[in-house]
Amino acid sequence: MKDCIEFVDFTPLHSRACLALFDASCPEHFLPHERPEYEDYLKNNPEGYQVCTLRDDIIGAFGLAAEKEKSLASITWIMLSPKHQGVGIGKEMMGQIFEKAHAQKFKTIQIATSHKTCSFFAKFQAQAIRNIPNGWGDGMHRVDMIIKL
Repeated sequence: MKDCIEFVDFTPLHSRACLALFDASCPEHFLPHERPEYEDYLKNNPEGYQVCTLRDDIIGAFGLAAEKEKSLASITWIMLSPKHQGVGIGKEMMGQIFEKAHAQKFKTIQIATSHKTCSFFAKFQAQAIRNIPNGWGDGMHRVDMIIKL
């Protein structure tokens, strides 16, 4: 399956599929009140945002955004279809993120995630630097992490 995936730059034509991904990830990985923020993000045609396709179906999305400090980037709105988790596609997505980060000479990647997904990022040497109980909403704890490159 991994040999059939492709990564392409996000365009507004991908918005509906990305919102469907978000909806499929609620409430396990995102909370419903976050949807309008994601919609606004997509409407701004975010630079560096990509979708992951499998046989022309969008099954994942993620971004790597430069921060004001030139050596720092943030992973933005990373998500993968629940039915495609656990088969190595997330690892492929992180590989794309690392490739982009190295090409742009970032030294640190920051991640704002939840207690439900921080163990995934820990597999890639991400270290928790802050925990905020209910930081995303009731029952969804925020975990801020960094990866040093």
